[in-house]
Amino acid sequence: MTTRTLGSISSSTPAFRGLVGRVFSMLSLYRERQSLARLDDKMLADIGVTREQALREAGRPLWDNPIR
Repeated sequence: MTTRTLGSISSSTPAFRGLVGRVFSMLSLYRERQSLARLDDKMLADIGVTREQALREAGRPLWDNPIR
């Protein structure tokens, strides 16, 4: 059985799967933040968020994940 490698990380290792998982999590977080920024003021008010808060959240770097 052959496995693909990325540098010294085999695609079947937990480290590789963890890396891929983190990339997908970061992309998901990016999409969520961009969606938040596109909400209109009425929708933001419904969830208790100001325009300023939404834009500040949307501008955070990808690695700044509040869950971690």
